Amino acid sequence: MTKPLPAAASPSCLTAADFAVLRLSGADATRGLQGQLTCDVAALPPGATTPGAALTNKGRAFALFWLLKLAEESYVFVLNQGLGAVLTAQLRQYLPFYKCRFSDACDGAMLLCVGAAPVAPTAATVVTLGTAPLATLLWLPCEAALAPLTAAFAPGSAERWLADALWLGHFPFALEDVERYTPQELRLDQHGYVSYEKGCYTGQEIVARMHYRGTVKKHLCRLEFDELETASGVTLHDASGHEIGSVFKALPLGAARWRALAFLPVEALNTAALPQASAGRLYACAPL
Repeated sequence: MTKPLPAAASPSCLTAADFAVLRLSGADATRGLQGQLTCDVAALPPGATTPGAALTNKGRAFALFWLLKLAEESYVFVLNQGLGAVLTAQLRQYLPFYKCRFSDACDGAMLLCVGAAPVAPTAATVVTLGTAPLATLLWLPCEAALAPLTAAFAPGSAERWLADALWLGHFPFALEDVERYTPQELRLDQHGYVSYEKGCYTGQEIVARMHYRGTVKKHLCRLEFDELETASGVTLHDASGHEIGSVFKALPLGAARWRALAFLPVEALNTAALPQASAGRLYACAPL
């Protein structure tokens, strides 16, 4: 029921303008984040990155991000547009107890290179995000250092980057998703967002209970369509014609092609046959 992710047609680049980028630094940055995020911040070495989430007390995600550790007690969050204010507003409830602070001025420049990785200057911090050909993140000391790199790449599309990331298991979290889903519903525990070995953090009790005691009845599934002009309102049916789910988030690939998400019953995935779509042609379906 799955198919390989197509290789990127050509390398392209995204800058910080395509995402929300925040820096958190201070003597207690690691300790402050360790008690708030699902990922194991304390285990992250300088120059490394991890996907992560921040949750409410009820275990619902209000932000997903990539967390880059620049140096000891210095971190950079890379989030989808619009989520920077949500993250800072929530975490600032707790950070006054720690010696650290957020800053929009990150004292550097970010470049996301989609496809083949560039030859990076020696001053750059280079991090691979996910599995190729998703992206390589370069953190450079200044904006001027971007010029020779961006000249070698075509401008990219944040929407297409998110569509490729979706196919690799990364939910395209946006403002409308804030506080709607638990990590397990978005299958974050399957893609490195959640550590079950670290200590307590906000929402951890709910996450642990669902992990050890929960019974999964539906999976969040990634879908790929063609011959589809719009993904809005598309429903999915089993072989008997019964409706089993509907598309609730979709990203265009162009030429009437889409990548999309739907919650489907587990039993619907235990068959070789694809679900039937009310529009277009569904040709790939697998758990996120």
